[in-house]
Amino acid sequence: MIHPLAAPPEIEFYLKESDSVWAVTLDAFYGKFRQVLAHTPAQRLLVCRIPDYLSPLKRLGFALTLGRKIAPVPDDPAVIRWRDFMAGHEPAVAEAPLDPDALAVILFSGGTTGRPKGIMLSSMTSTAWACRR
Repeated sequence: MIHPLAAPPEIEFYLKESDSVWAVTLDAFYGKFRQVLAHTPAQRLLVCRIPDYLSPLKRLGFALTLGRKIAPVPDDPAVIRWRDFMAGHEPAVAEAPLDPDALAVILFSGGTTGRPKGIMLSSMTSTAWACRR
């Protein structure tokens, strides 16, 4: 999980540190990820768009306000578009058995006392944490 205001060098650090081979981002942040993708183990970038799940009226309102400021994501072999992925038009990640103790998420600290540290959560701990909130 990467803060949306992270600078490209921070994104690069997080992707390298976590050995991520996929990254998921909004189209508004595509440019930051594209700058660093070649320097990381990440091979694919799943790009989501806010208007994809808005009603027609809200989609129009978004396009007339914030949406017009977001540059379109160009055709890029590393990019999978969320709508295509969800529709099954793009190859999915191979299914793996779910191990509740296996690593599921790495949360990075704010780095207030030095370099950010990765906090590793399993499926079981991240589910339990979410249920307590």
